[in-house]
Amino acid sequence: MGNWFAKFAHISCAVMNQQETVERLRKIGIKPFEFYSFPPLVGKWSVRGVPVEPGDVAGPVPPIGAWIGGPELEIQQASRGSVYWDFMEARGDGYHHVAFAVNDLDRVVAALEERGLNVLFAGKWEGGGWAYVESDELGGMIFEFFENADLLGESTEISSTFRSFRHVGAVVPDLARTTRFLAGMGSGPFLPSFSSDQGTATFRGRPMDGSHKRVSAVLGEMTLELIQPTKGSSPYSEFLEATGGGIHHLGFSVEDLGKETTRLEQRGANLLWTGHGESRRLAELEMSANGLIVELVEST
Repeated sequence: MGNWFAKFAHISCAVMNQQETVERLRKIGIKPFEFYSFPPLVGKWSVRGVPVEPGDVAGPVPPIGAWIGGPELEIQQASRGSVYWDFMEARGDGYHHVAFAVNDLDRVVAALEERGLNVLFAGKWEGGGWAYVESDELGGMIFEFFENADLLGESTEISSTFRSFRHVGAVVPDLARTTRFLAGMGSGPFLPSFSSDQGTATFRGRPMDGSHKRVSAVLGEMTLELIQPTKGSSPYSEFLEATGGGIHHLGFSVEDLGKETTRLEQRGANLLWTGHGESRRLAELEMSANGLIVELVEST
C-alpha cells in the first residue's frame, strides 16, 4: 500500500447550493466552516486527460470545510462544466470523493494508473497539486490524492455527536469485485462488519424487508465500509438503484443513540433506517434534502 492512504484528509460533497447546505449542517452541530486556501495554481488543469483552462471548470465559490472528529467535511458548490456538475447531473447532490494527502503525487498517480485507475480531474499548484481517480471496479467511489495543501485544525465548537468519526460507508454493486480490486491496491483484509437482525430493522419508519452484506477494512487512517444490497427494499438498494453506487454515508460513534437521534430529528434531520446487531445499534439519518447521510453507532 505504501503511503497512498496514510493520511486521510477529507470527504467532499458536491452540492447545488453551498450556503444552504452549510447552514443546515451548522444547525445540526457541524461547525465552524472555513473557506479553504490553496497555493498559487501552475499551468492548466485536465479533465479525463483533456487540458482545460481553470476558468472553464471552476466556479466563483471556493470550497468550504469543517473538522468532523478527524477528517474534514468539504462542501463544494458545483459549477457548470466541472466534474462536480457532471456528478450531480448523473445522481444528484451527495458525497463526491474521499481525499488523502501524499508526499509525491506524481509517483502515486503513476502507480495507480498502472493498476487500472483513470485520472478524472487533475491540476498543479506550487509545490504540489491534486488528482481524482476512478475505476469501474471501485463501484462508483472516487479517490482524491493531493500534495502540499494545508488542512483545517481541530474544532471545539462541533457538536459531541460528530467528534468521534468512525468510517466512510459506500454502497457498491459487486462487493467481491471491489474488495479484490482494493486488495490489489494493498488494502484489506475486508472482514464482515455488521449483521443486522432483520426482525428489528426499520426503513423510513416501517419494518425493513431488505438485506445486505457489509465488510470493512482499514485504509491508512480511514476505515472503509463496503455494502452490497442482496434482496428486498433497503436504504442501500434505494441508493444503488438511484446512483449506481458510491459513497453513501459517514459513520460516527455515539454513547446514547436514542438521545442523539432525537436531537438531530428535532433539528431537521430525517430518520432513514435503524438496525440492531449483536454488539451495536445503528441509525442512519438524512442531514439535508440533498443526500448527505450520517450513520450513528452505539456499542452495546
